[in-house]
Amino acid sequence: MCVVLSPSHELKVFAQGAQVFTFRNANWHLLDLEAKYAMWCEAVGQDEVAERLFQTALNLADDRNGALFVVLRDPARAAPALVAPADRLDLDAPPTDEALSRRHLLQLMASRTVTNLDASVLSAVATMDGATVVDGAGRLLAVGAILMHPQLPHAADGTVVEGARTTAALRASQFGPVLKISEDGVISFFDGRLVWNI
Repeated sequence: MCVVLSPSHELKVFAQGAQVFTFRNANWHLLDLEAKYAMWCEAVGQDEVAERLFQTALNLADDRNGALFVVLRDPARAAPALVAPADRLDLDAPPTDEALSRRHLLQLMASRTVTNLDASVLSAVATMDGATVVDGAGRLLAVGAILMHPQLPHAADGTVVEGARTTAALRASQFGPVLKISEDGVISFFDGRLVWNI
């Protein structure tokens, strides 16, 4: 066993090579990363994509950076309902005679997958304001996208939902699995509902 004090003043307890407990925000948390990772992999369906997104989420949580990863099960139906055309990378590029804009810069990500991006680039784009949206094969459909959703004042279980990222995660999880990384280091998995927190 090993106990580590992280730069964010969090205690991490490792046993047999895996992190099993963490102490943050004055509470102990049982992580059970292996079981939670298995649930995430099953929901995504592509092990390489699931692993890259999960590892990036862990890194972002350690660095206390917020992010939102959305994996669409049926991108043809879900992308138009969730992502504004201006944010979509899978649509035609903007005309080259326009003044350079954010969209021109983001077009550099078109036709890329999370598995062929350098890990540092994926982390950087994930921390942009908005969501990183991919299809089941990991192809980037949007980065830094503000997701379209109606107001969702209550979760399915009747609890009040607080925060734009949580609201966006709940809405997006109607279309596929979602990882929400909070700036306090908590990672949440949604798939139609909140499945787990670590």
